[in-house]
Amino acid sequence: MSAGYFTTEDGRNIYYADIDSAIEALHPRMRNEHMYDQLKVLGLFNTFLESETPCGLPQTFTGCAPGNSRTLKAA
Repeated sequence: MSAGYFTTEDGRNIYYADIDSAIEALHPRMRNEHMYDQLKVLGLFNTFLESETPCGLPQTFTGCAPGNSRTLKAA
């Protein structure tokens, strides 16, 4: 099974595990919140809405990171 992600308009893949890692590092109080709230706090909500999204979209990104994922920078 491949890692979940969405693809931005410019072709960049944003992996769910990276979002999880960024939430853990930058906004730990947002863990287990709805994915839209997590995307908003990272500045990725509009990017997500304009993207192509594969199946398997989670309710929350918490728990998607396997441990050694790259971390997104704060928006």
